[in-house]
Amino acid sequence: MLSCESPELTATLGFGMPPTGRRITAQVHPTNEPSRATGLTVTPSTQDIRLTPGTSETLELVFANNTSAELQLASPYGTWSWLPDPVRAVVVPPKASVTVPVPIHAPADATPAHAWVLPKVMWFGRAQYAPTVRLEIR
Repeated sequence: MLSCESPELTATLGFGMPPTGRRITAQVHPTNEPSRATGLTVTPSTQDIRLTPGTSETLELVFANNTSAELQLASPYGTWSWLPDPVRAVVVPPKASVTVPVPIHAPADATPAHAWVLPKVMWFGRAQYAPTVRLEIR
């Protein structure tokens, strides 16, 4: 049976926390390698909050959304000139949506033709494809 009366345990934990001046550092990744970025950071406003009985304090946590994505447009060889801006950075604020205008250009000397464009979005090693869009020059 674990006894909470242990002086060693009390000195180490002090009711769940180390005494002032000592910190417990969580080892998030057992190999000490940096973990994969998520694009979201959380930063506490302070590393110490000291209270006296009957008082209250506020811990502020700053959340920063650093995610950004890259949009790439794929189309068949011979139609690349139709897409003058095929790669661009895209940033979407949290809980929001953005509309990204994508210019499509039909060359002045183009003959009737059709092809497709495949929008691909990439972020933090992930990729997602949108449905293909038919492109046609009449």
